[in-house]
Amino acid sequence: MQGAREITFSAPGYIDELVELKTVADTDVDLGTIELTPAAGILRLTSVPAGAVVTRDGRFVGATPTDVTMEPAARHRIELRRAGYLPESFSLSLEKGASVDRKVVLSPALGEVDIQVTPRNATIQVNGDDRGKGSQILALPGVEQVITIRAPGYASVERRVTPRAGLKQRINVALLTEEEARKAAIKPEITSSVGQTLVLIDPQVSPVNQFTMGAPRRDAGRGANEVERPVRLTRAFYMATTEVTNAQFRQFTQNHESGQAGGKSLNREHQPAVQLSWQQAASFCNWLSAREGLPPFYTERDGIITGFDSASTGYRLPTEAEWAFATRVQGEDIWRFSWGEAWPPEDGSANLADASSALVTGRILNGYTDNVVVSAEVGKFPPNPRGLYDMGGNVAEWVNDVYRIPVPNEAIKEDPLGDPQGDNYTIRGASWSLSRLRELRLTYRDYGERGRDDVGFRVARYAE
Repeated sequence: MQGAREITFSAPGYIDELVELKTVADTDVDLGTIELTPAAGILRLTSVPAGAVVTRDGRFVGATPTDVTMEPAARHRIELRRAGYLPESFSLSLEKGASVDRKVVLSPALGEVDIQVTPRNATIQVNGDDRGKGSQILALPGVEQVITIRAPGYASVERRVTPRAGLKQRINVALLTEEEARKAAIKPEITSSVGQTLVLIDPQVSPVNQFTMGAPRRDAGRGANEVERPVRLTRAFYMATTEVTNAQFRQFTQNHESGQAGGKSLNREHQPAVQLSWQQAASFCNWLSAREGLPPFYTERDGIITGFDSASTGYRLPTEAEWAFATRVQGEDIWRFSWGEAWPPEDGSANLADASSALVTGRILNGYTDNVVVSAEVGKFPPNPRGLYDMGGNVAEWVNDVYRIPVPNEAIKEDPLGDPQGDNYTIRGASWSLSRLRELRLTYRDYGERGRDDVGFRVARYAE
């Protein structure tokens, strides 16, 4: 019939040929010779395991399972490779239009892994499969293997290894008890989200974890509020190596101003933040906890700190006992000053009221020089043996405890935090404006609630 027409030519083993034409009534059309193209052969290839890379005559054609086209009547070289297995190859030719299925089982390329375990009854698992107890040598495929070592009463350990044929590898695993593993998992140093470095202090691994706070009556310069009281610290905690700076505090309170003293600025970025109350310091700690997804240590109501959660690992102010431990207990020695026992201190031992501060403070430590009039940038003076800076100078520091005067002959207290609420809070440490022997001793105690130009703070948190 006249009109547009399609004619399909097909034959077994050949590719169909489609011809389109328009016919006109009473007009013949000569299509000439229609030459069909031989159809390619199809190799339907699978492997065990799947995922082997397939090449045809050296060219990548896919990964198993895959269909590989084969030029008719030509001989092709097929190769399969998979990590951890020996390569397999074969040659094959297919007639036009033919198809064939082939499954190739790959042989693993084994490497020896010598696993030595303690205790002897530890169970070895490879990729979740039990391989028996005790030390042994295993021949494993050359792909990453997950080896898990377990024993009752011990923390399990996971190791990853990629065996290599011809190369014997050894894994030594000494399991730790759950308590030992818990301790080992605690990092010796952490960094807060505002850039503060905090070091781990673990009283239980210290030669001394029980000590006496306060000072004996005969200690020169002793204050009436320095009543001796025994404490024992058992909980590991982190303490910041430096005081919170203006730059760090302004991430919490953007418009914070530390002001000036005697015409000298206290407001530079890396000077310690001052002129802030205990409430502001504690609120900063809660803000920092929230920023890092930690539970808040302090309880708040309408923006006012109302107490604390002793189980929280969020940021907080150091307890008075922690502050005393970190500054005074150095090995088996109990220090009197932040620089040790020497009096007077050597020049540059700490940022105190030296001769350059006379016009600002009105009193100085005679003969002493530190060349800083007011507060210095944090970390500019030598740290104590624990790596903590400015614990006895630069600015005095708010601590967690509500201020109180201890009662003589108190019973020993473990990890004391002080009262949940109070009118005044304890201040510890000397500052750039202090110079008297009484004030520079590490047992010196002060108190307040409002901010001062020589009082700042540093952060702490429980390790667990």
